[in-house]
Amino acid sequence: GILAGIICIPLIGGLMSNITGTAMSINITGEALIWTICILAFVVFWTLILNLSFAYRNSAAQLLNSQTIKTGSSNPFLTAFLEDLNKGKQGTINRLICLGMFLIPIGLFYYSPSASMIFAAVSLVGLNNVIKNMAMPYLNSHIEKHITDPEKTGYLGFVRHDLKILKTNLLLLIVTSVLLITILVATTSATDAVLVLITYVAMSTLLSMAILFRYSSDLSFRKKYYRTLSHIGFMQDNEKRMITKEVFTFYGIVIALILFYVINLSASLIMGGSLSVTSMLILLISAVIPEQICMVINRSFYMDVIFKSKK
Repeated sequence: GILAGIICIPLIGGLMSNITGTAMSINITGEALIWTICILAFVVFWTLILNLSFAYRNSAAQLLNSQTIKTGSSNPFLTAFLEDLNKGKQGTINRLICLGMFLIPIGLFYYSPSASMIFAAVSLVGLNNVIKNMAMPYLNSHIEKHITDPEKTGYLGFVRHDLKILKTNLLLLIVTSVLLITILVATTSATDAVLVLITYVAMSTLLSMAILFRYSSDLSFRKKYYRTLSHIGFMQDNEKRMITKEVFTFYGIVIALILFYVINLSASLIMGGSLSVTSMLILLISAVIPEQICMVINRSFYMDVIFKSKK
């Protein structure tokens, strides 16, 4: 990361020159490098501690009740109420409302980019309900239709579980991205703009790591499921394909949602003259690359957890 930062120094210099309209160059000093390493080490340390503590909490919950996994789910009374709304015609209306809450605020980005944070908050409430009231029932229905295809049934079932336990992390990642982009276009100082941009890159990376840790902490509970699959005749090649499809599908959903928000917000700001196309590309790359790296790491770790445990 430090090496990548040093390599990106000319890019940051070009960005500051573009913002200020004057030629600028950035020189790296030893003291600045030491401070940067110390701060990053401190941040990574606490990220590790917090995520490991979450993993231990889940392990304790699993010991006490093997059917319980901490997911940060909502109030059971609210859940029951929403399930009742999902029945019959009222359920159709409820799903349309959720879809409208998700999509309409995105369209309002183009009407009033300055209020994008408020619109994004409303949209995320809609997205939360879309996942709960539309995506989950759709996956259930799709699994039932393909019950004769055990491989598809298996990986879609795990994707459904992934969305349940990682929904909060996904929403936090999106709202952080929108917030920092909004702050970025509001800054008038080149130094502040670069600082916000670096913060955006750092937060995208750290929140991607949070998803990676949360995902990885849940994998230890899946060994027994894959042992069962092996006992009923699944070959290792089938299981590897299931893992690959599950990880790629889940991260595909994550990346698609991030791109959906960032592209629409950036496009509305470009149309308003508040953001350049170059900055938009930097924002997109900074949001997508950490997720892709985490996807590869998670798949590799997933394989190790499942197949090494069988040896």
